Amino acid sequence: MSDTPCQIAVVEDEDGIRDALVKMFVRLGIAAQGYPTAEAFLRAIPNSVETVFTDIRLPGMSGLEMLRELQASNRDVSVVVMSAYGTLDTALQAIREGAFDYLSKPIAPPDLEAVLGHLSRHRAMGLGDLLLENWSEVETFADMVGE
Repeated sequence: MSDTPCQIAVVEDEDGIRDALVKMFVRLGIAAQGYPTAEAFLRAIPNSVETVFTDIRLPGMSGLEMLRELQASNRDVSVVVMSAYGTLDTALQAIREGAFDYLSKPIAPPDLEAVLGHLSRHRAMGLGDLLLENWSEVETFADMVGE
């Protein structure tokens, strides 16, 4: 486990998406770190992580398998599952298995904003006010992917 401050972890094998999400969270004033695989995240899981955004399809362990690992370890971590190959069945499976929410890729900024709003109301992590105050200052996600 790592002691590096991290409120949000992004587990995504596509570098551009992972880097853009981390960058956006940092611009919002949120400590965030990216990991290319579920195994890399689980080896270095920060003590301070409260939320994980993870792709379902990852090399090695899937995002859903990682979700199960986190649940088995009794960590109080909200998991948001993302997928470019999502169907209603995939989303329902993720929610049934304990995911906090589900996002289809490409991620639409209003959808991400809604998930962050739900998270802020769900968790008493001080993140909500920060997100709401700074959201308008963040460029669109699509613009950040191009940087």
